[in-house]
Amino acid sequence: LRRRGWEGSDLGADVPIESLLFALGDVADVKAVGLSVTHPSHLSSLEASCAAVRDARPDVRIVVGGGAIDDEEHAVELGADGYAASGGDMHELLDEWFPVGRAVRGPVAGGS
Repeated sequence: LRRRGWEGSDLGADVPIESLLFALGDVADVKAVGLSVTHPSHLSSLEASCAAVRDARPDVRIVVGGGAIDDEEHAVELGADGYAASGGDMHELLDEWFPVGRAVRGPVAGGS
């Protein structure tokens, strides 16, 4: 994402919701959060993270991916705005949502 003009912060694995929200509060112009889950047993935590982000920052788009996410429909059911199977997919979504010339490229919290 950085090579394509986006700033990003990798918060790591198993980030508590409180830490995610703290990081979001620390960056006023964050555009999106990317969350990944590899095991189905963690889907409820992902869903709770999506809800917490949505409540705290309704202006921030949420993208989920990882081996436990089946497809776009599954991502939306969990509370996300979109699904990305790869970093390239994340980049495409961001460019679709925030086209150059219509919005300033900015920080993306989560994996980069």
